[in-house]
Amino acid sequence: MIKIPTVLILGAGASIPYNFPSGLQLVESILSFVNPRNSYLPEQAKLKQIGNFTDKDLEEFYSALLHSGCTSIDLFLVCRPKFMKIGKIAIALSLIPFENEDNLFYFPFDPTKRPWYVKVLDKIRESPNVFHKNQLSIVTFNYDRSIDHYLFRSIQNTFDLKDDDCAKLMEAIPIVHVHGKLGKLPWEGTPYRPYSTLSNSEPDINAAIEQIKIITESEENSEEFKKARLILWPAQRIFLLGFGYNDLNLKRLQFQLIPRGRAFGTTKGIEIKDIEDIKDKWPNIEFAPNQYDIIDFFGKFINLK
Repeated sequence: MIKIPTVLILGAGASIPYNFPSGLQLVESILSFVNPRNSYLPEQAKLKQIGNFTDKDLEEFYSALLHSGCTSIDLFLVCRPKFMKIGKIAIALSLIPFENEDNLFYFPFDPTKRPWYVKVLDKIRESPNVFHKNQLSIVTFNYDRSIDHYLFRSIQNTFDLKDDDCAKLMEAIPIVHVHGKLGKLPWEGTPYRPYSTLSNSEPDINAAIEQIKIITESEENSEEFKKARLILWPAQRIFLLGFGYNDLNLKRLQFQLIPRGRAFGTTKGIEIKDIEDIKDKWPNIEFAPNQYDIIDFFGKFINLK
C-alpha cells in the first residue's frame, strides 16, 4: 500500500515501454499518412471520410505541420487552431493502433521491455476492503489510456470483480488526463471506446476526439488542470516519469509553488546540456541520473511506498 500522499506525473516517455510513440514520433506518424503522396493509405481515406476533408485540406495541413518544425502536435495545434479538427482525428488514427492489450499483459515475462506499471500495481494491490487507503494519484499528459486500462484489468482479475465494483474501487486512484484521452473506457461511462486496436470505426473515432483536449493559453484553467493542481498541492512526493519538462506544462501545473524536496524526476533520453538548463529553471525538482529509466528510478533512486 502507498501510505504517503504521492503523485505520478507522466510524459510520453512513460508510455514508450508499452510501444506507444514519443511526441516526435507521433508527429512523424501523422505526417506520414496525411502526406498527399500517400493517398493510398487507409488512414488518409478514413481521415477524409470522418472529417469530410478534401485533398486540399490535407495538403494545407501537411505543409503547415511539416514546415512548422514542431516536434509536438499539441504545440502545433495551439498555434494553428484552424487545424484543430483535422489534428484531433489524426491523433486518434495514429494512436489507436497502439492500444494493444498484448503490450500490457504478455507471457513469458520479458524483462528487457522494462514494464514499470507492475511496480505501481505491486504497491497498491491490496484487498478491496483496504484498497481505498492507497494515497496515490496520477496526472498524465498522454492521450493513451494504457495505465488506466492496465490497473483496472489487473485489479479486476486479481479480486474477481464485476466492472461496476472495480470501477468503484478505481475511484481511490484518481487519474487526470490534462490533455484528454482517446475516449472513455467502458467502465467510465458513455460514449466509450474499448481498449483495442480494432476500435477504430467512425463512432469510435468520434468518441475519442470528443475527449481529446488541446489546451490553449486562454484555457490554462481548464477543469483538468484545476484537478491536477488540487492533487499536487497536498502531495508529499511527486514523481515525474518520462517527462520532457516543458516550461509551459510545468507552469500550468503551478509547479513553481512546489517546495524543494517533494519532486523527483527521471531524465532518461534527455541530453546532459538540456538537463542542466532544466535544473537552472526548476531548482525545486531533484533529478535522477539520465542512465536511469523508470524501473531503475524506483529500484535504485526512489522507494515507492
